[in-house]
Amino acid sequence: MAAILGARPGAAVLGMPLDRRSAWGLRLFGVRELVLALGLARAYRSREAGEVALMADLVSASQLGDMAVAGTLLWRGEFSRRAAALVWLGALPTLLVSLRL
Repeated sequence: MAAILGARPGAAVLGMPLDRRSAWGLRLFGVRELVLALGLARAYRSREAGEVALMADLVSASQLGDMAVAGTLLWRGEFSRRAAALVWLGALPTLLVSLRL
């Protein structure tokens, strides 16, 4: 929710430019995270193996995408090292756990 409601302060913490592009990118990231969290909660309650596997795959794909985008933006000079490190440090444990499901 913080990424959705407080995109501009979040951009400042990450060392990103305080422009509309960064704010919308962070808001979209927040919406995606919220949708994934709701899907995981639903899969946990349903206990259906297929739904749990689907959500684990979606989480894995989203984390791989985050890491790839962060690496690309860092390489192009459009992302700070701090922001890339935060993305990678947050995505890697989640990716490893989702791959074990």
